[in-house]
Amino acid sequence: EDSRKKFQDFLRNHLQTFCPEVPDDNLYSLCVNDEDASFVPISSIVPGFQFAEDVPFFNILVPTVETTIQRFLLENLMHGGYHVLFSGETGVGKSVGIQQ
Repeated sequence: EDSRKKFQDFLRNHLQTFCPEVPDDNLYSLCVNDEDASFVPISSIVPGFQFAEDVPFFNILVPTVETTIQRFLLENLMHGGYHVLFSGETGVGKSVGIQQ
């Protein structure tokens, strides 16, 4: 957790050199709005969810802030030609999230 604070302080200092309106919020909970380059909460871009009864339980992925961040990172890194490895506990939705 200490490394997250250090990185956030580092990032905030560097962002302020070209972006005078860096919010005081936790930078880990923000993303940049493509339309006007403003900072917005990641929670504002989480897609809606509609339950479908015919989908098997293990294929259901309810969009959350975390899955939205993972999808954003995966799409952008792959678009840039970078290899991506997601790691984590069994059953947390890594494979389902990647296949979406």
